[in-house]
Amino acid sequence: MPNIFSNADHKPSQTEGLNIRRRHLSKLSDLDQAKINWAFTKMGIFIVSGAVVGFGLGWSFTRRLRRPRLKLTNMFNNPSWERTAVVFPDGSTEAMPDIESLLKPSKIKVAATYACVMGGTTAFGYYSGKSAGLWLADRGLRKDIGSGDRIANAWKRATAETYRKCAENIEKTSNNMAEETEQSKVDETHISPIERRNSLEKHLQTRPDPQDLKDRHILLDTNAAPALQSAAQDLERQRATDSLKKGLEKRPERDELIERNILPDSNAAPGIQGQQKELEKHMRADSLEEKMKHRPKPEELIKGGILQADEDPTK
Repeated sequence: MPNIFSNADHKPSQTEGLNIRRRHLSKLSDLDQAKINWAFTKMGIFIVSGAVVGFGLGWSFTRRLRRPRLKLTNMFNNPSWERTAVVFPDGSTEAMPDIESLLKPSKIKVAATYACVMGGTTAFGYYSGKSAGLWLADRGLRKDIGSGDRIANAWKRATAETYRKCAENIEKTSNNMAEETEQSKVDETHISPIERRNSLEKHLQTRPDPQDLKDRHILLDTNAAPALQSAAQDLERQRATDSLKKGLEKRPERDELIERNILPDSNAAPGIQGQQKELEKHMRADSLEEKMKHRPKPEELIKGGILQADEDPTK
C-alpha cells in the first residue's frame, strides 16, 4: 500500500514531469526557447566539466594515498632490510612475526579504494558543476527582465501543474484507502432468526404513520390505488401546466399595469427603482416647499379678486 504522507509515492513520473514542463515552455517565443536551450547547454557543460575534474582529482588523490603504502611494502620486501628476530638489552631474542601478508595490498582493496575515493570526488565535482551551471544560467536568463519573467512564470505554471497532479494522486490514494477501510469494516457477524425477527418487530413498531409520510412528501397525498398514483401525478402536473399557460396568455400588458400603478413607470433597472422612487418623492417635496415659500399673501389674493374679504384665512 502506498504511503499517503510520502511525495515520492504520488508525484508524477519523470517522463510525465518532463512532458508537463516541455508543454509549458513550448508556449514561449522562439527567442525565449533559444535562451532556455543555451542555458541548459551551459549547465550541461559545467556538469560534465565538474564530473571530469572530480574524476581526475580522485585518481590523483588515490595514487598519492597508495604511495606510502607501496613504499612500506617494498621496504619489507627488500632483502637487505630483512629482519627475523629482535634482540633486547638483556640479551634475550624474540622472533619477529611475518606481517608482509598484512601490509601487501590486495586487488580487492585497491579497487575498493579507487571506487570510493573517485566516486566521492566525481559526485562532488558533478554537484559543484551543476550548482555553478544553474547559477550562471539563471544569471544569464535574468539579464533580459521581460524574457526572464516569462520563462520564470512558465516554469512556475509547470511546477504548479506538477503539484496538482501530485494532489490528485494523493486524493485517489486516500479514496481507495477509504473504500478498502469501509469494506474491511463490514460486519459479517451471523444474526440468528430470533434476533432478526425482534429487530424487525422493533422497527415496525416505531415506523411513522401514513399521514406523517404524506406531510413529509414521502408518500403522495392521494387516495388512488398505488398502480394509478403515477398517472394521477402526471395528470395533476399537466393540469397545473395548462393553468399556468392560460394565465400567462391572459396576463395584462405592461402599459396597463403601469396605468393601474402596479408597475412603476420607469425604464431603470429593478435594483435601482426603489432609489429612483425615493428621489422623485424628495424632489416633489422640495418643489412643493419652494412653491409654498413664494405663494402670494391673502391680501394680494383679495385685491386680485381670487378670495373674498370674508375668506381671509388669517382672520
